[in-house]
Amino acid sequence: MTGHITINGIDFTTGPVPWRMAQAVTSTPIMQQVTQREVFRWDAAAQTPSVGPMVSPNLSARLVNGLVFYVPRSQPGAAVAMNEPASQRMAERFLGLVDAQSAAEVNNALSDMVGRPSKTLPVALFTPLNAAASYRLHMRTEYSVVQLRHAGEDLTAYFCMPTRIAIRGEIGPVVDQAAFDEAIARNPALKSMTADTIVPAKTPQNIALRRVALQQRIAELRAELAAAPVPAGLGAVVADEVSRQALARAEQEWDALAKSAGPSARAS
Repeated sequence: MTGHITINGIDFTTGPVPWRMAQAVTSTPIMQQVTQREVFRWDAAAQTPSVGPMVSPNLSARLVNGLVFYVPRSQPGAAVAMNEPASQRMAERFLGLVDAQSAAEVNNALSDMVGRPSKTLPVALFTPLNAAASYRLHMRTEYSVVQLRHAGEDLTAYFCMPTRIAIRGEIGPVVDQAAFDEAIARNPALKSMTADTIVPAKTPQNIALRRVALQQRIAELRAELAAAPVPAGLGAVVADEVSRQALARAEQEWDALAKSAGPSARAS
């Protein structure tokens, strides 16, 4: 599945990215700043909340898209690593072609097309702990990655869109042990609660680009499971189950995007 997108009048082909490469792209420092971050903190001693960067006073966390220039270099085995000088040259040439001053400028233009999602934090799930313990909420964001390619100029960039988030609570310190024990007895899930949701797709461009990435992921997982022998031994069984869970999550997201796209969308 491929498509096209225009940046400042320049046409780029959009295409899928193999999972290993997508993982390398989202592991770059610029993306790690937004894939893992603290979004909320409750101070039980002071009975006061505070929010992290890019979180509004009404507890809506802004999710950001990312633009990454990544030229891989040869590595032993199948490992992927960045060729930093080549990646920098790629960025300079790309920005020159679209007449942009920075990657942030291009990212903003792309974000105008696909939308800027946000997520209301599920703080209410944790408020039973307010009198008894401090806690922090950490947000992990998973990304869909698509390639932007200009074949004529031999230019490539990677555009990353939030696709799924998980909010995890970290408790401590406890200021009232009896009240804490009572709250946990009423709701034991508070000790290890994680709220996991798919990021809604609210524009046709967002749906189309995420489906490009998702179709690649589903195809890779199905091929991996089809080619794998019957698992023998605990390690193989665990690996097989991890792949099956990943496929189930990917198919769940495909269904969510299909609903957003309307009744004409079909899984492939």
